[in-house]
Amino acid sequence: MLQSAPCNISHGTDHAVLLQQTSLIVWDEAPMAHRFAPEAVDRTLRDLMKAVDPDLQNQPFGGKVIVFGGDFCQ
Repeated sequence: MLQSAPCNISHGTDHAVLLQQTSLIVWDEAPMAHRFAPEAVDRTLRDLMKAVDPDLQNQPFGGKVIVFGGDFCQ
């Protein structure tokens, strides 16, 4: 069952401001994460970034650059 709620990060909190100001996210060991993890991060970033620019709600990961790393052959 697909979860529809973003992560529990409220607008205006320190975490939200930090994510809004971030230009690059490096995600190590991405193949080991459950598939819902990147989906939740995507929904969260879209939700947080729409406060900065409403068009970013339609961009993957709210327009943030994400580098997924790890051993994808495992």
